[in-house]
Amino acid sequence: MQVAKVEDSTPVRRVQELKFGFTTQQIIEEGRVNSDDISLLKTWLPTQRQLPRLTDEQIVLFLLCSSNDPEKTKITIQRHYCIKMSAPNLFNNRKCSREDLQLQMKTYQLGVLPERTDDGSAIIFCRMKDTNYANAIMEPYLVLYLMAMEAAFYDHPPNGIIVLLDQKG
Repeated sequence: MQVAKVEDSTPVRRVQELKFGFTTQQIIEEGRVNSDDISLLKTWLPTQRQLPRLTDEQIVLFLLCSSNDPEKTKITIQRHYCIKMSAPNLFNNRKCSREDLQLQMKTYQLGVLPERTDDGSAIIFCRMKDTNYANAIMEPYLVLYLMAMEAAFYDHPPNGIIVLLDQKG
């Protein structure tokens, strides 16, 4: 698999500056990941010149998404950044002031519910506020949807994601 080369000035590089609402140590203490797997991935990452540097918290998220399997995690990281680099229209310029995103925020309501389920899953709610099909534009909606998905991971990694779609209209 080919992964696009990431330059230092790209938004993919800047994502490492994001400070999450959890620490790696918290997730280790919860028994959700182990430090050996994090260390193994931290040793592997510099050998992958096409990938950006990742924070420990980002590594934790990738491990959790890959059932704590370091080999699956390596593949997940590579594919994640391959997708990000091949679809910059979905991952770059995520300013909510953009006109097309503003229209979609008037057309759709979506966000992460403030409470988790009993098993620790995050719930993402989506519904149409404006059912005029001419206002429903898929690409900017996907940008907002992906932003909501990422928001579900910010404070504390969920045990799962539930997407609740209101199909009315």
